[in-house]
Amino acid sequence: MKKILLPLMVAAGLFSLVNSASAANYPESQFETNNYQENMYGAVKYISSLSADDFKNFPQAQVESGDMPILMKAEVGFVQGNLAVAGEGYYLLAKAYNDPRFITKAIYCYQTIGNQAALARFNELVEMLEKVAPDSNQARLYAIPVDLSQGKVGDAKEMLRKVMNANSGHQRDILLTIATLLSSKNYVLDNPSVPEFGDYVNDKYSEYPEARLVSIIADSLVAAPSSKNTSADQASKDLLSSMTYIRKNYPAWELPVFWSSGILVNENESELLYNLISQDMAQRVNPSPGIENLYVAVLLKLDRLQDADKYIETSAAYKDGDGNMLINEGIVEYKKGNSAEAIKYFKQAVAKGYGLDETVNFAIGAVDLSTNNTKEAIKYFEEAMHGNPSLMPMAGIGVVQSYLATNNYVAADKFIESMAVLSGNVNKAQILTTKMSIFNDFKQYAYAYKIGSANASKYMKDSKFLYQYASAAALSGNTAKAISLYKIYIKMEPKDPAGYNDYAYLLSEKGTQYKQAIELAQKAYELAPTDPAVLDTLGWAYYQDKQYNQAVTYLSKAYSATYNDEIGKHLQKALIAVGDTNGADNMSFAKAQDNTQNVPQQLADQAVLMLLYYQFGADVSADK
Repeated sequence: MKKILLPLMVAAGLFSLVNSASAANYPESQFETNNYQENMYGAVKYISSLSADDFKNFPQAQVESGDMPILMKAEVGFVQGNLAVAGEGYYLLAKAYNDPRFITKAIYCYQTIGNQAALARFNELVEMLEKVAPDSNQARLYAIPVDLSQGKVGDAKEMLRKVMNANSGHQRDILLTIATLLSSKNYVLDNPSVPEFGDYVNDKYSEYPEARLVSIIADSLVAAPSSKNTSADQASKDLLSSMTYIRKNYPAWELPVFWSSGILVNENESELLYNLISQDMAQRVNPSPGIENLYVAVLLKLDRLQDADKYIETSAAYKDGDGNMLINEGIVEYKKGNSAEAIKYFKQAVAKGYGLDETVNFAIGAVDLSTNNTKEAIKYFEEAMHGNPSLMPMAGIGVVQSYLATNNYVAADKFIESMAVLSGNVNKAQILTTKMSIFNDFKQYAYAYKIGSANASKYMKDSKFLYQYASAAALSGNTAKAISLYKIYIKMEPKDPAGYNDYAYLLSEKGTQYKQAIELAQKAYELAPTDPAVLDTLGWAYYQDKQYNQAVTYLSKAYSATYNDEIGKHLQKALIAVGDTNGADNMSFAKAQDNTQNVPQQLADQAVLMLLYYQFGADVSADK
């Protein structure tokens, strides 16, 4: 079954729209989901082409040889979808060369990432682009959410007017791009300027359906039921009213309700979310499978499992044995804690040909594993792997965990070797290294160390083998052996910060040689000054040596880069040591769990989570 592309993709900046400036009525078929998607994919080329037009007379930067590795890393990261890596590279190049091409690439990366640190970079880059290319349509588009975040509604309106006038025949493209930018800019939330701007767009450009969509996005961003904020309360009412308008005038246009729901989910506005989808369902005679799935997903989000169950079981699709509804019922049963019933419905869905790219088989295997039915678990994990190679890593983890659940290390060992061979790791040293790495990841340190010890005489000259062997020795408590191995490793790989870092951390945790630990950690820091693991090790070594101010300096950097609980606890101790009790008291961490015992359950939860994404487009049932 072809899945609907939901707002997660829109928020990633993938959507634009079919070209048309006509105020005439639009054919209803245009708004059917599949047709609308095809139109949007085609028109995104136009939005992308704005850069070429904007900068065609701007001299292209000649990147110096020393910066070529940064450019190559950024380009590879962009192609692979690693926008954090790509954004960092483009940002550095933008700062170095002031080329709007690098600036706009960096803007795209940080706008898509969307966290607060990324949004700060986004603002900086937009200001940079406005200075470098003030007449750029791209600069004007990106400036709109920045202006709104600062309450500059007039400036935002002026930027939109200029872009709209400069792109005659593509106004719908522009409006949908604005909706995309607004939906992915977290800091415009709760800002009264946003719905004011949305109302302006809806009134000024009412001949275009997407003007109403901008208004819907704006209201969704600030709406809150029973809010003490008058603008938020009004936005809630306007949102529901706009949705009624959409259904009346464009009944096949489902994107607005999905998009708005995605925003409300992210902001945990459960009450308004329920009102929105309930109103939508009440006004539809024959809701599509996508809308039905959204309704079920909202009920799951609100933990109204009985209501979800009742709706599914009374639906015509369920009575007809529809695979889509069988999946919904299986998910509901899993949420209710009925693993056996969940598996039953998942198997029925697969039998109906509704396997969602093998994610259903993967879920069956994971739920089986969580109930100690390891033989069946292996069967379904392997079916998932064979049917969908992209599931091979996760399903492979499931197979290994299934064997380990029964202490069948030999079978796990053989399976890892077979997977290593399939992946192309035919070199014996590589296979052994892979095994040790996986057993270390599964906290089977003693077995990993056993593998290393048994093969050390043959493969000690292989640096990757040596590193995993040293790690296994350290993690399994063979400290003296680990130290000897790390000494060999850093001589073999003097430019790898990992060897110095791990050796330093081992000395900080297991010994009293803190001065030596600091020296080693400083060497790692010289090689990787922004690596949070290195910063944590250096800070922790200083703490152990009672150099608390130095400890706070490096641990703060490590924590602000990751917000990792373990690093945070190191920082908390350092803050207490320097007398900053307020800072220490303001830190909070997730409750520790026994990850060793919970791995099968965690895998089952992750498998069902993946199923939720395939089925509903987003995990609206998860706690936010």
